[in-house]
Amino acid sequence: MRDAVASLRTGAGRYECGIWLGDLPAAKRISFLDRLVVERLDRKCRDVLNVLERCGGDWAQALYTMLFRAMGGNRNRESYIDLASRATYQMVLRERGDIELVEALLLGTAGMLEGCYFDDYIARLHDHYLYLARKYGIVPMRAGEWARAGIRAQNRPVTRIVQLASFVARNDFIFDRVAGCRTREDVHALFDTEVSGYWATHYVPDGSGERCPRRIGAEKADLLAINAVVPVMFAYGQTTGKGALKDAAFDLLGDIPAENNAIVRSWSGMGVPVRSALDSQALLQLRNEYCTRGRCTDCKVGKSIIKVRDKAFSFR
Repeated sequence: MRDAVASLRTGAGRYECGIWLGDLPAAKRISFLDRLVVERLDRKCRDVLNVLERCGGDWAQALYTMLFRAMGGNRNRESYIDLASRATYQMVLRERGDIELVEALLLGTAGMLEGCYFDDYIARLHDHYLYLARKYGIVPMRAGEWARAGIRAQNRPVTRIVQLASFVARNDFIFDRVAGCRTREDVHALFDTEVSGYWATHYVPDGSGERCPRRIGAEKADLLAINAVVPVMFAYGQTTGKGALKDAAFDLLGDIPAENNAIVRSWSGMGVPVRSALDSQALLQLRNEYCTRGRCTDCKVGKSIIKVRDKAFSFR
């Protein structure tokens, strides 16, 4: 057994377990992966409940925070969470009748309007923000808290914040709408809001030029579903005892394409079929929680491989 474990740990960095997973009968492989995705959802559920506690038990604010967190990606995640805590969902609800006020609230709180009063639209947003900051006692972030270098244009903070402004201003009862998502089409319809006209040609305030994305794209909407919509649905279902909502969250993952990242591509390259986000989330769980930590003897996949290898060794 010791040799089998050592061999597994050595091969973990090269995704060698993928060869075994890929060769399994489909039903058994799906069973393994489904267990892993439930583990991942349980972990994400704990993340949501931690956010909920910081939000004083307010599910709408917790969802709002999770959406901001998911919009940020890895490099700006904490900055987006900070923004959501300073410019809260309750503030947005009070101002959502005017998209300019919501843009001013979010961009100003993010520190994105300081020193940018060179055209009429941005000057107006800045004036709106000064009023809102006094009204709500907002302490703004510093622009330097946001990572920008090496981030693709469509993922720049200003672009994503403006898209968030459009989404939260033009959707009332966002918690109910999120909890009602059952298909990928529902998710795309939820996030299909168009930014105001100024931002169609501006990636940054007063920086006109290239045509900019008017909507959250399909790929980003899928990631928001995977990292915010599904975890919040699952956590709310678990907390309230609504098992049907947990099942709906699980099924929604099955309707969303798999993520396209280095880890998922590596598993696929070793022969593991990746059908949907259910599989990609399971494989991320396998890699991050077991393979990289050398936890082969805690892993159901690892245990099965060790059992097979020990049995083969005993017949020599």
